[in-house]
Order: sequence, then C-alpha cells, then structure tokens
Amino acid sequence: MKSISTWFSSKSLEQIGDRYYYFLITFISLIFFFSRLYEPSLSGDAAKYALIAKNMLKSGNYLVPDLGVELYFKKPPFFFWLITLSFKLFGISEFSARLPSAIFALADALLVYLIARRISDSKLVAFISSSVFIINFEVIRISTVIRFESFILFVNLSTILLLLNPSFIRSFVVGVLIGFGLLTKGPFALLGLAAVVIYFVLKREFGKVSYQIFSLFVGSLIFGIYLFYMATHYPEFFKEFFGNQILGRFKGTLNEGTPRSFFFYERILLKHFWIWNVFLFYLIFMVIKNGREYLKEIFSTKDKDLWNVFVIMFLIVFLPLHLVSLKFTRYSYYLYPFLSLIVGYVVVKKGLLKPVALYIAAVTLIYSLIAMVCPCKFHKDKLRDLRPLVEVGINNFHSLGIDKSIDKLTAYSLLFYYDLSINETRYFLAKGTKCSESLVKFKSYCIVEEKR
Repeated sequence: MKSISTWFSSKSLEQIGDRYYYFLITFISLIFFFSRLYEPSLSGDAAKYALIAKNMLKSGNYLVPDLGVELYFKKPPFFFWLITLSFKLFGISEFSARLPSAIFALADALLVYLIARRISDSKLVAFISSSVFIINFEVIRISTVIRFESFILFVNLSTILLLLNPSFIRSFVVGVLIGFGLLTKGPFALLGLAAVVIYFVLKREFGKVSYQIFSLFVGSLIFGIYLFYMATHYPEFFKEFFGNQILGRFKGTLNEGTPRSFFFYERILLKHFWIWNVFLFYLIFMVIKNGREYLKEIFSTKDKDLWNVFVIMFLIVFLPLHLVSLKFTRYSYYLYPFLSLIVGYVVVKKGLLKPVALYIAAVTLIYSLIAMVCPCKFHKDKLRDLRPLVEVGINNFHSLGIDKSIDKLTAYSLLFYYDLSINETRYFLAKGTKCSESLVKFKSYCIVEEKR
C-alpha cells in the first residue's frame, strides 16, 4: 500500500484527473455553502429579497420588485427571478430563497479552479486556490444568505475566461451574462469586461476589443429594454437606482450603510481571510528580503494573458473601493479569487501542500459534523421574540397588521413568514410606547387595538 507521504507527493496528485478535483470542490462547497440553508431565520435584507420574490410569484408581476407595502426600485429584478424560480421548483422556504446564492458560490469556486489551472498549469495550485476561496468566512456568509455578489462574480469571471480568446459566439454569451448582471446589480457586472478591455488596449490589440464592444452592446440591449419599460411606467426608478444607489455610494449620500475609514477593506481582509493571511504575509516578507526575483520564482505563469487580466480585475475592484466613502463588507467577496490564487501558488511552490491539505480536510470534517449535529443556528433569528406573539395574534385576533413602530426590515420578515395584513385592520403588532395599552404583550412587543 502507498504511504500517506506518497499520496501527498505533488507528482502523484498532479496525475489525478481534473474531474476528481471538480468533484472535491463540489463536495467541499456543498458542506460549507449548502449545509445550513434550511435555517428558519430570514431577516434583514435577506427577508426583503425573499419577500419580493414571493410577491412576484403570487402576483405574477415579474418586472417591478414589490414589497407589498411599496415598490422596490433599489435593484433591477433578475436575481429576484432566480429566487422566484427556486420557489416554483422547491416551494417557498428559507432553503429555496438562499439556494441561488449558494449555487453561484459553487460556480465561483469551480471558476477559480479553472482560472488558476490555466494560469499555473498546476492542478494542485488550482485546487488549493479554490479550497482557499471556499473556506473563507466572508465567502461562506455571502453564499448562505441572500446576496447578489456570488452571481455578479460568476458573470465577471466567466467574462474573463470567455473573452480572452474571443469569438462571436463567446462574445454573445458574455453579452447575455452581462445583460443579466446589469439587471441584477448594474455596473458591477462590467468589472471583468473592463479588465479585458484595459488589457487589450494596453497591448494595442484593438481588433480584439471589437468583441468586447459587441458583448457590451448585447448586454446594454438587454438592460436597455428593461430601462425603456421603467422609463415609460416608473420614472422614479431612475432617481433611486442611478441617483441614489450608484452615485450616492460615491458621494456618500446613500441612505444606507455608514462611512468607513480609507483602509476599511484591509481590516476586513485581515479579519476574514482566516489562516490564509499567513501565506500572504510570508510572500510579502520574502519579496522584501529577496527582491522581485522571488516573485518570478513563485509565479511561473503559463497563461500570462489570463494572469495579467486577473491582476487588472483585482486592481480595478480594490483601488476604487477605497475612494467610495460608504464601504460594505460584502464587496470584499470580489477580491478573494485573486488572493486565493496567490495563496495556492505559495502553498504548492514552497512545499506546504501536506499541512495545508490536512488543514482543509480537518476544517471540512469539523464543519460538516457541526452542521449535522449541532442545534446552534448559523444565522441569527431576529424574529425570535416576535414569533410567539405573532402566533397568538394570528390565532386570536382577526386581520392582524403591522404598526409603523416596528422597523421595516422586521416588518418584511413578518410579511414573508406570516402573510400579515397590510391594509386597514383593528389589531396591530407594535413595539415600544405603543404597548402601554396593549391587549397582549411579549417582551418589548405587543398587540394593540386601533382604528385606522
């Protein structure tokens, strides 16, 4: 029988077929991204997005996101369509609501493998890079709530892979993806396209830029059709989406989020990149000690075009993020593919494969055991105090509504879970000072009777 050392030799592992690494990446992703999707704790923005998809399914209006109490103009509808499709296939549940984010996080992990495989010509570098991407606090968090980042990263990584060797078919496919990306989160879908265009312009290969222009045209056409519909029916969409959600982030006037320091993302990377920061610090130390030649020794890239575009994409994400006054933790998600590739290179080139592989296996095993047997919740249940009161209200009071004393995000959670009334009612869930003359009270919440 082969010894463990023999199995962990780079030569033996490089001979394993790519499909086995695809299987391993999928298996690890299923554990970290899918194991807790069922938890009954949709709250905050996640509940809001799930409510929009639920209302789309019930009303049949798929063009304008609707919260039931108001129309939602902060985001275009494409990702809500994905959640709605999930609801149709698997029923309305927390699992179905979170499923699209997790699926695209898995797709992102596979794309990281493909990109690292082409750049390094090493299955080990590619596998370690993908594993580092998966076993990452922020990536796990984003993939197990309802966020758009995993889909937008999928669009951008696919754009890079397809447009480096462009053709008409590839450009058309990228254009469709970009169109869907624009219909999800606006200009964030153009990061990969911008990186490819910048690279070919710097190389003066202007002929290839025509393919990117075609992709942009197709994507803009898809997005433009939706914009035309909104312009003719809901012109207020433009003020909110373009004026507030996009320009407001740069001007600092967005009515959500808080201003953060210039080096906010450095702190986030240090906090959330777990043990992998050790390898980044090691690389920096060795470059300072040995000079740029050390970089050439580590990064012997096979596909220099893809490597250069990958670097450009990291820079056009990382540098502008510092200039935006309102910084959001979730935007660090776009940085992890590049950082994971750096770690993969260092681990394999410096002969650290065995301890890192054992660490990946141990963390995966421990996480899977916790996910299977631990009753603890990975997502905070912000409705915990309200659930008993809601059940009492629904069972004992006719036409229960939600008072304005309850914050909007909590109200969206209640609307998703309980289909509470939002019209004229006699009985309302309330909080705080409203509870002085309440019929039923539970902690800081109550049911009050009020004519409206």
